[in-house]
Amino acid sequence: MDNLWLSDKVLTEWKRKDRKIQVDLDNKIRRHVQNIRKNFPDMIEIDHRDKLIKIADDKVRPFFQRLYADMMYPISKEELCNEIEDILLSMGSGKNIRLYKLKSLCKMHERINNYPTEESAIIECVHNGDGDRGIILDAHDLALDPILNKLNDELQFWTFDGGISIGCRDKILSNLEIKDVIDLKYYLPITGQSH
Repeated sequence: MDNLWLSDKVLTEWKRKDRKIQVDLDNKIRRHVQNIRKNFPDMIEIDHRDKLIKIADDKVRPFFQRLYADMMYPISKEELCNEIEDILLSMGSGKNIRLYKLKSLCKMHERINNYPTEESAIIECVHNGDGDRGIILDAHDLALDPILNKLNDELQFWTFDGGISIGCRDKILSNLEIKDVIDLKYYLPITGQSH
């Protein structure tokens, strides 16, 4: 855990996806709040809970199911809406704190070499150029770096992308200098054990 690396493309891809996901989720949660303000009485009772959950968009419904299950009723409509908006703000700041923590634990790597043969070998399973494919090639470059090679002879590529960790794993391992592809959904990095 003391030899973690991020490439510049990881951060670029994270920011691109973060903006898209954040805007989408924020809009769905804000629409839910507007719906509450427009269609619910001034006092929200426990018997409103099912209707509150039902009006939530499918993507944010699990969030609201947990929130409304733990809510103390009755609650004023304004109090409820303010609480949801406060949670929305804290989720954004919490995410940023986790990103800064991750960045503080990692060293940065910026690839300057191109690997056309290796890129061609994985192109059919990793399509998005400087996104995932660029990030995988960054890891390959890091493993080949003569200065860092002694540290990275067992370089593992960690991802949340099942398409990469399952669908592309064999192609990556047979064509690149990466020793393993780890799906972080099933890996506990603190202990180094799968679950």
